Amino acid sequence: MRLKSLLSQNFFLFLFLIILTFLIFILDQSQVLHSLKKGVFSLMSPLIKVSDISSDRLTRPFQVIANFNKNEKELDLFRKKDLNLEELQSQIIELQKENDFLRQALNLAKKRHQAFTVANIIGHAEETDKIIFIDVGEKDKIHIGDIALLPNSFLVGKVIQVFGSLSQIMLLNSPNFSVAVRGQGTRTEGLIMGKYDHLEIEIMNYNAKPEIGETFITSGVDGVFPAGLIVGKLIRIIEKPAAIVKIGWIEPIANLNNLEKIVILSNQ
Repeated sequence: MRLKSLLSQNFFLFLFLIILTFLIFILDQSQVLHSLKKGVFSLMSPLIKVSDISSDRLTRPFQVIANFNKNEKELDLFRKKDLNLEELQSQIIELQKENDFLRQALNLAKKRHQAFTVANIIGHAEETDKIIFIDVGEKDKIHIGDIALLPNSFLVGKVIQVFGSLSQIMLLNSPNFSVAVRGQGTRTEGLIMGKYDHLEIEIMNYNAKPEIGETFITSGVDGVFPAGLIVGKLIRIIEKPAAIVKIGWIEPIANLNNLEKIVILSNQ
């Protein structure tokens, strides 16, 4: 009995589904269902629009945040690119300067037939800024008495101490520095000594007439410096009637307060 009841229920359910399918097919063919769907969609359309607007308003802050994060990442990327470009440009400029310095130093060495070494200024002596340290020493074949100058033959000083990997340079405006010089125009000879803020020249021949603005170069007569290195220009002459020598002020050609690299010429 129970089995027959189950079969009977399933049969009626199956029959109901067949009839329902048939009715849906008939209604769809007769456009009745289509009209019904259209009516339902017409009624639901305002609700759908309201839902879309609400959804857009709700999601808009999140979209703004997402766009902000994206733009911030892109901006960071551009910043990094700009920094990398600036760093590269800076390196190129420094390499060009170093290349120009080395080319001038090589021309100087060839002109004078002397070995040379390029050195970087790495510090100043504590007691005075007229003694500087450079980053080359015994390992680079630097010797006491070697000449320090710029590639355009401007005299800077001389080596006074040498260590393994560094050396000391006495600048020409040090009070312990002296060099024999000659005027390029009048050929006036004298001895230059450092006076911290300027150079002082002693002109032994009182009758000599050096000219203001005249350039003085090393004469070579002292046996310490080779002839022809540019030292400075005469900016003042002090004449005293009872004196046997003339005193003048020389302004160094090289900017001794702004040195970065120098050339060390072997004086052996």
